[in-house]
Amino acid sequence: MKNVLLSIKKDNEKLLIYLLGIKIKFSNKYKKIDDRLNICERMIQDIYYGSRFVYTHGNNFSTSEFKRICADKFYHLMGYYPNLNNPQTFNEKINWLKYHYHNPVENYCCDKYTAKKYFSDKVGPRYVVPLLGMWEDVNDIDFDKLPNQVVFKNTLSGGHTGVKIVKDLSREPIDKLKYELNKLLFEWKNDGYSAGIMPKRKLIKERLIAEKYLAEIDSGIGDYKFFCFHGKPKFLYVAAYDEQNNCTMLFYDLDWNIQPFYNVFYKPIEKNIPKPKNFEKMIEIAEKLAQDFPFVRVDLYNIDGEIYVGELTFNPTGGFIKFNEKKYDYELGEMLDLTKIDKKHLTNDIVKTLTQSSIEAHQGGGVIHAKVNRFKKAA
Repeated sequence: MKNVLLSIKKDNEKLLIYLLGIKIKFSNKYKKIDDRLNICERMIQDIYYGSRFVYTHGNNFSTSEFKRICADKFYHLMGYYPNLNNPQTFNEKINWLKYHYHNPVENYCCDKYTAKKYFSDKVGPRYVVPLLGMWEDVNDIDFDKLPNQVVFKNTLSGGHTGVKIVKDLSREPIDKLKYELNKLLFEWKNDGYSAGIMPKRKLIKERLIAEKYLAEIDSGIGDYKFFCFHGKPKFLYVAAYDEQNNCTMLFYDLDWNIQPFYNVFYKPIEKNIPKPKNFEKMIEIAEKLAQDFPFVRVDLYNIDGEIYVGELTFNPTGGFIKFNEKKYDYELGEMLDLTKIDKKHLTNDIVKTLTQSSIEAHQGGGVIHAKVNRFKKAA
């Protein structure tokens, strides 16, 4: 078959769809031809402007090129074209921050290894999930020194990806486990940089960490995610995961009232979730962790009354949260006042700023783990 971009053929009343000469197979849930064509369209979009394209070519992008690709993805996901020069909605403002706000502490907190020190300094070590090790190469892991139950994480991935939960290490084939962990070190689809089109994340070196296994995390209620504006938590959602790692969520205000808005990409939790007994303490912790930033989502675990910090997220869902009604995008956007941001952290050319930051970090041995040439070409 000639390798045309997309072709559709009929064979005994069945439609066969080929992408670049490769036959596309669909799961049974995609029975309608429109659904299948929409999937193909998204695949084509990803080839030309998606995560792999950004990962492969991003070193050569200018700030304006990053913004154009982001706007294109925004339109396809959100259904409206963003104004990144005069943002009004919550998602527009989150994307504006990607290209105009640079606080090196943000990357420090996005690195799951270095973030633990930040959490400990801010709220104390009792709220930090214990670290068992950090490696750049899976062959350096001494599995005999790890507990039988352990959680491995890529230091950069997000969105409940880049995680390997091992419940019985004694029964794991070590070579197969090394293979799986090595794949965690190459999560280009979920590394923030390529999936979220965030050039700042390119400065973070992807490594592997092991954490203490918290039994209740991988079933039922996952975590509590507080949306914090200018240092103040305003609302949150509770995330729950099933055995297939499918996420459902429910938004609450700080008085534990269910909110009318939700993310259309995830099903709402069908029943009300009990309010944690130490919820006020969770709010206190979230507020302490949010103090240094105009916006951050603080993710907390609460396991049998014990609170742990999961992570800090500065661009939730990459800045592509599609609410059930657009008016909520505007209402939540009003909570984020971009004029209040300290001007020392603002820039009109994030690529140029990151190039200078990577050079300074390289020369000074700073906390941003960068290669100097990562942004040199684009600048």
